[in-house]
Amino acid sequence: MVARVHTGTDVRAFDRRAIDDFGVPGIRLMHRAGSAAFRALRERWPEARRLSIVCGAGNNAGDGYVVAGLARDAGMDVQLLQIGRLHKLEGDALLAKDFAECRLGPTAEAKDWRIEGDVVVDALLGTGARGEVREAFRQAIERIAEAGKPVLALDVPSGVDANSGALLTPRPVYADLTVTFVAHKIGLVTGPAVDYAGDVLLADLNVPPEVFDRPGIAVATGAALCQLQRRRNAHKGDFGRLLVVGGEADMGGAVLLAGEAALRTGAGLATVATRPVNRTAVLARRPELMVRGAESAADIEDLAEQADAIAVGPGLGRNDWGKRCSTPAFALASRWSWMRTH
Repeated sequence: MVARVHTGTDVRAFDRRAIDDFGVPGIRLMHRAGSAAFRALRERWPEARRLSIVCGAGNNAGDGYVVAGLARDAGMDVQLLQIGRLHKLEGDALLAKDFAECRLGPTAEAKDWRIEGDVVVDALLGTGARGEVREAFRQAIERIAEAGKPVLALDVPSGVDANSGALLTPRPVYADLTVTFVAHKIGLVTGPAVDYAGDVLLADLNVPPEVFDRPGIAVATGAALCQLQRRRNAHKGDFGRLLVVGGEADMGGAVLLAGEAALRTGAGLATVATRPVNRTAVLARRPELMVRGAESAADIEDLAEQADAIAVGPGLGRNDWGKRCSTPAFALASRWSWMRTH
């Protein structure tokens, strides 16, 4: 399937549009988020009887408080750990805290604590987290890691940047499952953060489709790369010519993989220009690739002229061969650049 991913900033704007322009109360969205996360938790860890829910001081914490209240209603034991100042909770997050406290009693800021639950719910930092993680939150993240318990992250794992997938701390929360809300976040599908999100489940919270006023980025997932939609009478020539230049002696695998990836992702015609010694091996594995053994720039000038796109570098090496064979590709790229600006 093809999903669209957005920055955390975009998704917060979608939230705000749902509230301001379409009259969906923020606390209702928060309850939908908490309910979706709690359902996912019960499905993933049906034997869990006690939860440790670690909350920060923003709307992500509010989602955690909703999970805490729902868990108590379901007869589960709840260890509710408030990190940071309670007085910073406001708006919908404060209402969510009241919802939990009606079931669990008053909340206090956690001191000298340790994880006691069968599953940890990470509700520390959400999509608005930027810059260096403060000490109290960094220590909380470390304690979650030290506990060695399964982790459900709400929206994004704490310590990752939802806009870019960058890490805000060297060791973010390592989630087994992340339930992300409203729309997929770029930070969950790119950058080092992908190693911390675990399985990602989208809960769209039933927001009106009209809130999505920004297109985001289309990302192919699952087997969709092998299921590209094309006209029945389409011809391979309709989908472009790609030239891949690389593969010094003993580095032919890199250029082979690049050519293979080009065909899998939809290039109509893919030609590999490589050291002659690699030609037989590339064709033996991928006969659908066109392969030319090249020793100099003159051997690939015609291919460079015909190409719609050129990929230079896989296994190219730093020897004279790589410099000779990359020359026509770079020259043509410069010519394209000149044509676009004149």
